[in-house]
Amino acid sequence: MKARFSHKGLLLIFFMSAFTSVALANYIISQTTASSSGQLIVTGDIVNQNPKLPSTGYMVELFRYSDMGGPVSVIATVTQKAGSVFNLYDQSIAEFKHVNPDIHYSILVMQHLANGSLIRLLNYHWSSELQGNNVVNPIALNLIVLADGNVKLVVNGKVVPHIINISGTNTGKEPNNSNQTSLNSIGGNGQEIVSDEWPIYIFNGNHTVGTNGQQDAAYTLSSYNPISVPSPYPNVGYAQPNSCFPVIGGEGVYCWVKVASWSNLPTTIGEATGSGYMTDIFSYGQSSGSQLDVVESANGGGWSVSGSWTLYNTQSEATTWPPLHCCTNYYAETYFNYEEDQLEYCYIFCWTYDDYQIWATGWDGGDVGWIDAGPSSSPPGDCLPPSTVEQDYSYGQYAAGSGFTEDTANGYRYSVAVTISAGIVGTSASAQIGDTTAYNHHTSQSITFGYQYPYYYLYTNGKYSDVSQWPVLFSTNTQAYCGP
Repeated sequence: MKARFSHKGLLLIFFMSAFTSVALANYIISQTTASSSGQLIVTGDIVNQNPKLPSTGYMVELFRYSDMGGPVSVIATVTQKAGSVFNLYDQSIAEFKHVNPDIHYSILVMQHLANGSLIRLLNYHWSSELQGNNVVNPIALNLIVLADGNVKLVVNGKVVPHIINISGTNTGKEPNNSNQTSLNSIGGNGQEIVSDEWPIYIFNGNHTVGTNGQQDAAYTLSSYNPISVPSPYPNVGYAQPNSCFPVIGGEGVYCWVKVASWSNLPTTIGEATGSGYMTDIFSYGQSSGSQLDVVESANGGGWSVSGSWTLYNTQSEATTWPPLHCCTNYYAETYFNYEEDQLEYCYIFCWTYDDYQIWATGWDGGDVGWIDAGPSSSPPGDCLPPSTVEQDYSYGQYAAGSGFTEDTANGYRYSVAVTISAGIVGTSASAQIGDTTAYNHHTSQSITFGYQYPYYYLYTNGKYSDVSQWPVLFSTNTQAYCGP
């Protein structure tokens, strides 16, 4: 019988075995390695029929339960790969005090994935009969990892259904502690027979979730509430690029998982102008923004723009560059942090795609020196003849000794604001990330003109109806001179 599990049903089963997670924590503190001594309790193997999961990284643990109020103990553990037989022994059975003639055991099978996630394949409970200190019949266990995201357990040659004991406990309740109990069928002994196939759970994922980048250390997909975005890929107008997001029209979530990062990379966010005998003070003000590209690479190919992510000056004051005195436009560069993420899909279990993105995670502040940033190559460039400026561009004419302050400059794009080459995981190609100015009146250029020429000119890169629409500034003078 193949059962279809709802998210609530999955979460129910997860909470049923919460005590096993506690025992696992105890195990991490003091683990016991199985050996050939003691009483044989379990012999088994694992078969992997799922091409999306590896056939290695299994960890099998044997738990023993006291009927006298003692703690649950992890008494044996093995690491395993598919196709190999494992044996689990109870080495301290002779010293174990109990009242009933049977001993309650359980087995927990987990798997470590290469991306750091830990998934639980199954948790099975049974009782073994004792004669003296000897187990009468060790169980033979065969775990089959199915292609549909479930597992099947065969014990002593028979398929074993997943049975949950709900008598006298609240474990059959939904996690909101309501009085509703979700059951498929009830046996006469107060057990819920869920299915002969067992769901796989994520114990621990390495996803970064939420807009504040918090780590969620232990979750299941049924309890995780991803950010809702209207696309199967991140739309950064709605969600941070590294967030998880739902499959449109389906189940599960996609997550971008960090695989590399870079700090303090100089990035172009604007430029200042300086022809001859004038001064420009560039100030990246509070709430100024830089709309930086999100670039994506698939199957080892080159990077292409897949979206954008805007970062703002959230510091308590503006960042102001030293005065630029001459002799052309220079780039204004400041420092940003970047990361590379790999796309992962999770539904019951997780697997990764050969799909990567790089995006800016934060602004570090600070200014790069004009000479280090270098002269701008933005068209049409500084020091055009006044006749050309007056004919082809929006401009302003200023008398010697006067000044002007520009505080708009939105929407000007630098197609290569930063280049990232070293340390990329997904491809050997360098990533070029562009920036589009989003100053919104918060960034200013305060310009003062000298007395060497009768008139100075400021102009932009085209024809605009108003100076507030100018996206970038250039300068010249009556002699079209660009020297000191």
